[in-house]
Amino acid sequence: MRKLGLLAVLILLLSLSSCSGGEDLLDLAGTWQVTMTLVGNDCDLNNGQIETFKLTITQSGDRVSATDEEKNEFSGTIADDAVRLTGLVTEADPDSGCVSTRSYDIQGVGTAQRLDGAMEIGLALDPVSCGGALDCTLHYSFTMVRVGLGHRFGHPVNFGPSPRASSPGTWRRLRLRTSAGSAA
Repeated sequence: MRKLGLLAVLILLLSLSSCSGGEDLLDLAGTWQVTMTLVGNDCDLNNGQIETFKLTITQSGDRVSATDEEKNEFSGTIADDAVRLTGLVTEADPDSGCVSTRSYDIQGVGTAQRLDGAMEIGLALDPVSCGGALDCTLHYSFTMVRVGLGHRFGHPVNFGPSPRASSPGTWRRLRLRTSAGSAA
């Protein structure tokens, strides 16, 4: 679940940079702390789960690219104060071999220091490697805050929430019901 959460946050961050640009584009390049909360889903998961991770954004004009801590990549555009990122990630769980595919659509608005928005993650589990098929959607709200140098004082400043809402460590396994009735 943590990997899914990190990817979701990355997608959200990328979506924040996805609209085509006006003259006063946000400068989003840098490192961001992302906190996302599961607000709805049809995957049999409990809403309210919180994921926290860092996202690195690069920017060229109105085009943005983002990479999360697990090296998943997203791309998008920025217009005025709005960003949109998208991405597609396919990977196998290192323990079970279950192959999942996640599509991300991340949209947000804000300032060069904080972005707020929504992320939608389409999740599909391979029926062969996972012991049953699953196709569902996760809806997250998110907040991203810039982590970096203080602009006025020249010292490091973290503009975001302090402690991680989810513990670091191994990838949390998704416990989802598949069409075969088993847990993946």
